[in-house]
Amino acid sequence: MRSSRAAANTVLFETINVSKSFGAFKATSDITLTFHAGTRRYQRALLEQMLRATGGNVSEAARRLDLTRGHIYTLMKTLGLDRS
Repeated sequence: MRSSRAAANTVLFETINVSKSFGAFKATSDITLTFHAGTRRYQRALLEQMLRATGGNVSEAARRLDLTRGHIYTLMKTLGLDRS
């Protein structure tokens, strides 16, 4: 299982420009973010980029992120995202 997770992470970082996700945190006003708010912001950016990279294919996004499809749908609902 470890090797498949490593492979998924490799695909993830090849597919998504991680610096774009972290770029959302560079504003000085972001220093006041709570841990929860910061991680939600990162999750949203990461999931948005992955859904774009997979053309909205939730199953493929879940595979690449090593999550279940159900969890992706829950995150999408919580974060206010759609497949596009």
